[in-house]
Amino acid sequence: MFIVIEGNNGSGKSTQIEFIGKWLSDIGYFVKKVKEPGGTPLGEEIRKILLESKSSINAEAQALLFAANRAQLVREVIIPELEANVFVLCDRFVASSIIHQGMVGGMMLSDVITINEIATDNLNPHMTIYLQLSNEEVIARIRERNNDDNFDSQDDDYHTYVNNMYDSYFDTFNDKDNLYIIDASRSVDEVTDQIKTAIMEKLE
Repeated sequence: MFIVIEGNNGSGKSTQIEFIGKWLSDIGYFVKKVKEPGGTPLGEEIRKILLESKSSINAEAQALLFAANRAQLVREVIIPELEANVFVLCDRFVASSIIHQGMVGGMMLSDVITINEIATDNLNPHMTIYLQLSNEEVIARIRERNNDDNFDSQDDDYHTYVNNMYDSYFDTFNDKDNLYIIDASRSVDEVTDQIKTAIMEKLE
């Protein structure tokens, strides 16, 4: 099963992937955890460019870099693991590019979708879990973790706009049967329990 966890920066995606991965392993499943950008040697190089480059990177260049990362990750890791009946837990996927480079960055959504259809070979998640936070909570969490990468270091207006676009995107998500919206403002354990329940329902 291919499960993607989406959400704004600070929503707890990485934390939940760790907890859910351990839980799935404990109940007998093989699990592979991956993140975007990253997940492969090439992906880690792309991650460094996207997060640390001192040069300005426009939305089109960002989208192509994310798509290159995704193309490598899908073919090198995700598809082989799925073919081996492994649970793949992915921190971000195509939705993040549609939101960040399209809805926020101003790139044509049809162009973002097209390059990602190529990058992913039309692979879609079996489950998309959206960790939803209020604008205030997102800003507080981002400031608390004090990360100075090219995304976290943006101002509060930017983070508010991004968060609004996450909500807007998932309000009109075209795969509602496989979408699970989780209140990420609750405790880590409560969020983990909600995700476990969603996965168990999907497995039934």
